[in-house]
Amino acid sequence: GGDFIAFWKAAQHLHAGDVPAIYDPAGWARVLAQGTPAEFSWFVYPPYMLLGLWSLGEVDYGEAVAWWSLAPLPFFMGLLWVLARRAGLKGRGYAVLLAFTLPLLSANLFSGQTGAWLAVFLMGAVVLLRRPVLAGVCIGLIAVKPQLGVLLPLALAASGQWRAFGAAAVTVVALAVSATLWLGAGIWGDYLEMTRLFGRFIGEGYDGIRPLVVGPYVSLTAVGLPAGLAAAVQAGVALGVVAAVWRLFRDE
Repeated sequence: GGDFIAFWKAAQHLHAGDVPAIYDPAGWARVLAQGTPAEFSWFVYPPYMLLGLWSLGEVDYGEAVAWWSLAPLPFFMGLLWVLARRAGLKGRGYAVLLAFTLPLLSANLFSGQTGAWLAVFLMGAVVLLRRPVLAGVCIGLIAVKPQLGVLLPLALAASGQWRAFGAAAVTVVALAVSATLWLGAGIWGDYLEMTRLFGRFIGEGYDGIRPLVVGPYVSLTAVGLPAGLAAAVQAGVALGVVAAVWRLFRDE
């Protein structure tokens, strides 16, 4: 659960009442100025993710990472089974086997990342699409990692799923308002500054981070392409994906 340390530390800061330490952009600016940090534990998720992390600050690290890793599995496997049945696959055993053999799920369990939870929200949205409000709530929850859900509103708009679109928007607004009332408006400034610093950290290619980044910009600059040209390729890929998503869901 190596990546989980950032989530657990953020929850610990919450329980200690030390909200500024959750992001601490000034501290991380000093770290980046000095070179590659020896240990990465910064929290770069939106403030409303702290709503779901609060209870983890009440337990030690081992118990917290166990709950974080194991709790989504029943939902993951149940939703995967439903989707497998809809796709015509036979037998619950096959769905469970499929779930446990997914290499990305295994990697997620060992790293303590958010992937299993996000997969549950995404599969929940697909399963519940006939109940658009609930599907929209699931999509709204994906905003805890915004870059993974940025194309979903486009897909909903293209396919005319306006009730799901509205429910997703209301969910995100409700999460943001709740976090602001709880933690204060100032935390958003710290979050945005930390986001800028994290972008610099990724873009400058610190040792140990580039192999983990699969986006065109970082990959191309890593092999020597000028930053401007790599950014143009990144923009072209992004526009192509947007067009493909719009066309695909418009035709559904």
